[in-house]
Parts: sequence; structure tokens; C-alpha cells
Amino acid sequence: NLHLIIEVMGKQHYDICSWHHFTASKKGTTPEDELAYIQYKDELKRNYAIEQGYYYLAIPYWAEKDHAYRSLIDSKIHEILSKNT
Repeated sequence: NLHLIIEVMGKQHYDICSWHHFTASKKGTTPEDELAYIQYKDELKRNYAIEQGYYYLAIPYWAEKDHAYRSLIDSKIHEILSKNT
């Protein structure tokens, strides 16, 4: 009932990494172009989810190491519940 979409974002969503180099070489673009394209798609997904009435939470990859993702999820759920009461 929360209508919450959670996406865990890997390193490739934030920084240029080997994936960008590989993709750029296959597509004839630059790693910077590939990072920008991923971030563009992320923004489209987020906006579409919100437009469709969903809440959206992007969890960065580094939040897994210290379990910070738990507080991100808890905070988002609290935000949703407080808006719906």
C-alpha cells in the first residue's frame, strides 16, 4: 500500500567506471556520455514513477557497506506514512 519504488544504484550511476569505458567503446561514445545517459535515464524513471503516483527512493551503493540503506528506507516509509495520515 505504500506505492514505493526502491532502486539500488551501483557505482556506474555516480562515477565513471570500467562499465562506461566498455559501453562507450562498443557504441562509439565517451565514458562521460555514458555516465550522463545513465543519469538521464535515472531521472526519467524517477519522474515517471512520481507522475504515476509512486514514491521513489534511490539507494546509493555505498549505503550497503554500513547498512545505512536501512535508515534510508525507514525514513522514506515514515515520510510516506506521515503524508498519508
